[in-house]
Amino acid sequence: MADKERDFLRQVGDILQKARTQAKTAVNLAMVYAYFETGRLIVEEEQQGKVRAKYGGALLEELSVYLTDKMGKGFSLTNLKQMRKFYLIYSHDQIGQIVSDQF
Repeated sequence: MADKERDFLRQVGDILQKARTQAKTAVNLAMVYAYFETGRLIVEEEQQGKVRAKYGGALLEELSVYLTDKMGKGFSLTNLKQMRKFYLIYSHDQIGQIVSDQF
């Protein structure tokens, strides 16, 4: 194989590899936003406009069952609690309506 052909193959491979990397980054960013927004909705639903939430309700258990049924794995009670905590920790930072606007 000639050097010119190898360069061509490498260029095409590099373009496709870069696109895959960028796609993974975009998906990861979208998931961070989705988890943040899920946490926000959980907190808002739990608090019902009050400063502090009443705990002990079945909200997260019901949500876990619903999301697992509709979307598959990844929505255990523990994961939903982590999404809520993620929102509570970072809600005062710069994560906003459109995360990508900040980059």
